[in-house]
Amino acid sequence: QQSSRSMLITDVVTPALVLDLARTQRNAAAMVAAVGGRAAIRTHGKALKSSALARYLGLKHVCAQTVVEAECMVRGGCTDVLLTNQLVGKDKLHRLALLAATPSLRLGVLVDSRCQIEALSAAAETRGVEIDAYVEVDAGQNRCGVSAPEAALALASAISASGRLRFGGLHCYHGGIQHVRSAEERRRRVLEGPVARAAAAAA
Repeated sequence: QQSSRSMLITDVVTPALVLDLARTQRNAAAMVAAVGGRAAIRTHGKALKSSALARYLGLKHVCAQTVVEAECMVRGGCTDVLLTNQLVGKDKLHRLALLAATPSLRLGVLVDSRCQIEALSAAAETRGVEIDAYVEVDAGQNRCGVSAPEAALALASAISASGRLRFGGLHCYHGGIQHVRSAEERRRRVLEGPVARAAAAAA
Protein backbone atom coordinates (compact mmCIF):
# COMPACT_ATOMS: atom_id res chain seq x y z
CA GLN A 1 0.00 0.00 0.00
CA GLN A 2 1.42 3.36 -1.00
CA SER A 3 2.01 5.79 1.82
CA SER A 4 0.39 9.23 1.61
CA ARG A 5 3.36 10.86 3.33
CA SER A 6 7.11 10.68 3.15
CA MET A 7 8.95 8.56 5.70
CA LEU A 8 12.53 8.25 6.81
CA ILE A 9 14.01 4.77 6.65
CA THR A 10 14.57 5.06 10.40
CA ASP A 11 10.80 5.45 10.89
CA VAL A 12 9.94 2.13 9.27
CA VAL A 13 8.75 -0.46 11.76
CA THR A 14 10.55 -3.72 11.04
CA PRO A 15 10.18 -6.34 9.78
CA ALA A 16 8.70 -4.59 6.77
CA LEU A 17 8.56 -5.06 3.02
CA VAL A 18 9.99 -1.97 1.32
CA LEU A 19 9.78 -1.80 -2.47
CA ASP A 20 10.68 0.49 -5.30
CA LEU A 21 7.37 -0.02 -7.12
CA ALA A 22 8.62 1.37 -10.44
CA ARG A 23 11.50 -1.09 -10.51
CA THR A 24 9.28 -3.93 -9.32
CA GLN A 25 6.82 -3.30 -12.15
CA ARG A 26 9.64 -2.95 -14.67
CA ASN A 27 11.20 -6.24 -13.56
CA ALA A 28 7.84 -8.03 -13.73
CA ALA A 29 7.25 -6.69 -17.26
CA ALA A 30 10.75 -7.78 -18.31
CA MET A 31 10.07 -11.28 -16.98
CA VAL A 32 6.85 -11.55 -18.99
CA ALA A 33 8.59 -10.20 -22.11
CA ALA A 34 11.45 -12.69 -21.75
CA VAL A 35 9.02 -15.62 -21.79
CA GLY A 36 7.22 -14.10 -24.76
CA GLY A 37 4.03 -16.07 -24.28
CA ARG A 38 5.80 -19.40 -24.80
CA ALA A 39 5.08 -20.56 -21.26
CA ALA A 40 3.18 -19.54 -18.17
CA ILE A 41 5.08 -17.79 -15.39
CA ARG A 42 4.95 -19.26 -11.90
CA THR A 43 6.77 -16.98 -9.48
CA HIS A 44 8.09 -18.44 -6.24
CA GLY A 45 6.50 -17.31 -3.00
CA LYS A 46 9.83 -17.46 -1.17
CA ALA A 47 11.00 -14.64 -3.43
CA LEU A 48 7.83 -12.55 -3.04
CA LYS A 49 7.27 -13.22 0.68
CA SER A 50 3.92 -11.50 0.24
CA SER A 51 0.56 -12.59 -1.14
CA ALA A 52 -0.32 -8.88 -1.38
CA LEU A 53 2.62 -8.34 -3.73
CA ALA A 54 1.58 -11.34 -5.81
CA ARG A 55 -1.91 -9.87 -6.07
CA TYR A 56 -0.52 -6.40 -6.89
CA LEU A 57 1.54 -7.84 -9.75
CA GLY A 58 -1.41 -9.87 -11.00
CA LEU A 59 0.23 -13.23 -10.23
CA LYS A 60 -2.31 -16.02 -9.79
CA HIS A 61 0.12 -18.91 -10.34
CA VAL A 62 2.84 -19.20 -7.70
CA CYS A 63 5.17 -21.69 -6.05
CA ALA A 64 5.50 -22.26 -2.32
CA GLN A 65 8.21 -23.99 -0.33
CA THR A 66 6.16 -25.02 2.71
CA VAL A 67 2.54 -25.77 3.51
CA VAL A 68 2.34 -22.60 5.62
CA GLU A 69 3.64 -20.54 2.70
CA ALA A 70 1.07 -22.15 0.41
CA GLU A 71 -1.71 -21.37 2.90
CA CYS A 72 -0.66 -17.71 3.02
CA MET A 73 -0.61 -17.43 -0.77
CA VAL A 74 -4.07 -18.98 -1.06
CA ARG A 75 -5.49 -16.68 1.63
CA GLY A 76 -4.03 -13.79 -0.36
CA GLY A 77 -5.96 -14.75 -3.48
CA CYS A 78 -3.61 -17.03 -5.46
CA THR A 79 -5.65 -19.71 -7.23
CA ASP A 80 -2.91 -22.02 -8.54
CA VAL A 81 -0.16 -23.02 -6.11
CA LEU A 82 2.62 -25.56 -6.60
CA LEU A 83 4.41 -26.73 -3.47
CA THR A 84 7.94 -27.27 -4.78
CA ASN A 85 8.89 -29.79 -2.16
CA GLN A 86 8.15 -33.30 -1.00
CA LEU A 87 5.96 -33.61 2.08
CA VAL A 88 6.73 -36.04 4.90
CA GLY A 89 4.47 -36.43 7.92
CA LYS A 90 0.75 -36.87 8.46
CA ASP A 91 0.22 -33.34 9.82
CA LYS A 92 1.62 -31.66 6.71
CA LEU A 93 -0.30 -33.98 4.40
CA HIS A 94 -3.51 -33.37 6.35
CA ARG A 95 -3.08 -29.60 6.11
CA LEU A 96 -2.34 -29.85 2.39
CA ALA A 97 -5.53 -31.86 1.85
CA LEU A 98 -7.53 -29.29 3.82
CA LEU A 99 -6.05 -26.53 1.68
CA ALA A 100 -6.91 -28.45 -1.49
CA ALA A 101 -10.58 -28.20 -0.51
CA THR A 102 -10.45 -24.42 -1.11
CA PRO A 103 -12.97 -23.56 -3.87
CA SER A 104 -11.47 -22.81 -7.31
CA LEU A 105 -7.95 -23.69 -6.13
CA ARG A 106 -5.58 -25.87 -8.12
CA LEU A 107 -2.92 -27.29 -5.81
CA GLY A 108 0.16 -29.30 -6.68
CA VAL A 109 3.08 -30.92 -4.87
CA LEU A 110 6.27 -32.80 -5.78
CA VAL A 111 6.95 -36.50 -5.29
CA ASP A 112 9.98 -38.69 -5.91
CA SER A 113 8.94 -41.99 -4.34
CA ARG A 114 6.01 -44.40 -4.30
CA CYS A 115 5.53 -44.06 -0.54
CA GLN A 116 4.96 -40.32 -0.98
CA ILE A 117 2.37 -41.00 -3.66
CA GLU A 118 0.55 -43.47 -1.43
CA ALA A 119 0.55 -41.14 1.59
CA LEU A 120 -0.54 -38.14 -0.49
CA SER A 121 -3.33 -40.10 -2.14
CA ALA A 122 -4.56 -41.37 1.24
CA ALA A 123 -4.64 -37.82 2.65
CA ALA A 124 -6.54 -36.55 -0.38
CA GLU A 125 -9.00 -39.42 -0.07
CA THR A 126 -9.86 -38.50 3.52
CA ARG A 127 -10.92 -35.01 2.37
CA GLY A 128 -12.43 -36.05 -0.95
CA VAL A 129 -10.14 -33.73 -2.92
CA GLU A 130 -7.83 -34.00 -5.94
CA ILE A 131 -4.21 -32.83 -5.91
CA ASP A 132 -1.74 -32.47 -8.76
CA ALA A 133 1.42 -34.51 -8.26
CA TYR A 134 4.59 -33.66 -10.17
CA VAL A 135 7.49 -36.09 -10.48
CA GLU A 136 10.69 -34.35 -9.43
CA VAL A 137 13.69 -35.06 -11.63
CA ASP A 138 17.22 -34.66 -10.28
CA ALA A 139 18.70 -31.89 -12.41
CA GLY A 140 22.21 -32.36 -11.12
CA GLN A 141 22.18 -31.11 -7.54
CA ASN A 142 21.81 -34.59 -5.99
CA ARG A 143 19.32 -33.28 -3.45
CA CYS A 144 16.09 -35.02 -4.38
CA GLY A 145 14.27 -36.33 -7.42
CA VAL A 146 14.78 -39.35 -9.64
CA SER A 147 17.52 -39.63 -12.25
CA ALA A 148 16.57 -42.56 -14.46
CA PRO A 149 13.82 -42.04 -17.06
CA GLU A 150 12.33 -45.42 -16.10
CA ALA A 151 11.95 -44.28 -12.49
CA ALA A 152 10.15 -41.10 -13.57
CA LEU A 153 7.82 -43.10 -15.81
CA ALA A 154 7.04 -45.56 -13.01
CA LEU A 155 6.11 -42.73 -10.64
CA ALA A 156 4.00 -41.01 -13.29
CA SER A 157 2.12 -44.27 -13.83
CA ALA A 158 1.60 -44.69 -10.08
CA ILE A 159 0.18 -41.18 -9.85
CA SER A 160 -2.21 -41.81 -12.73
CA ALA A 161 -3.33 -45.08 -11.14
CA SER A 162 -4.03 -43.48 -7.75
CA GLY A 163 -7.54 -42.50 -6.91
CA ARG A 164 -7.13 -38.86 -5.93
CA LEU A 165 -4.00 -37.59 -7.66
CA ARG A 166 -3.55 -36.03 -11.10
CA PHE A 167 -0.24 -36.30 -12.92
CA GLY A 168 0.86 -32.67 -13.21
CA GLY A 169 4.07 -33.26 -15.13
CA LEU A 170 7.80 -33.23 -14.42
CA HIS A 171 9.58 -30.74 -12.19
CA CYS A 172 13.25 -29.82 -12.55
CA TYR A 173 15.23 -27.24 -10.61
CA HIS A 174 18.86 -26.45 -11.36
CA GLY A 175 19.64 -23.88 -8.69
CA GLY A 176 23.32 -23.90 -9.50
CA ILE A 177 22.74 -21.94 -12.70
CA GLN A 178 20.06 -19.47 -11.62
CA HIS A 179 22.60 -16.65 -11.37
CA VAL A 180 24.35 -17.41 -14.65
CA ARG A 181 23.39 -14.41 -16.80
CA SER A 182 24.21 -15.74 -20.26
CA ALA A 183 21.45 -17.85 -21.82
CA GLU A 184 24.06 -19.67 -23.90
CA GLU A 185 26.11 -20.53 -20.82
CA ARG A 186 23.02 -21.77 -18.96
CA ARG A 187 22.10 -23.93 -21.93
CA ARG A 188 25.61 -25.36 -22.12
CA ARG A 189 25.64 -26.28 -18.43
CA VAL A 190 22.24 -27.97 -18.65
CA LEU A 191 23.19 -29.95 -21.76
CA GLU A 192 26.52 -31.04 -20.31
CA GLY A 193 25.04 -31.79 -16.89
CA PRO A 194 21.56 -33.24 -16.32
CA VAL A 195 20.72 -33.81 -19.98
CA ALA A 196 23.94 -35.74 -20.57
CA ARG A 197 23.40 -37.83 -17.41
CA ALA A 198 19.83 -38.63 -18.40
CA ALA A 199 20.99 -39.72 -21.86
CA ALA A 200 23.68 -41.91 -20.34
CA ALA A 201 21.18 -43.52 -17.97
CA ALA A 202 18.82 -44.27 -20.84
CA ALA A 203 21.55 -45.78 -23.04
